[in-house]
Amino acid sequence: MDASERAPNNSESPHHRWAGILGTVVAVMTLILPLLVIAYYSPFSSNAEPLPEQIRALPNTET
Repeated sequence: MDASERAPNNSESPHHRWAGILGTVVAVMTLILPLLVIAYYSPFSSNAEPLPEQIRALPNTET
């Protein structure tokens, strides 16, 4: 074997390795990016109904 001919150390070519890394990055971004966007655009306060203790603390506005 000549010095210019090297036996591959692993069975993957560099292109396959980069494709795997890029695929992993795309998959992770697909999972995380929607959660970040939802968290960013969601209001800070919740739309949930107040707890019973909070209802009693509210002033009576009925006439």
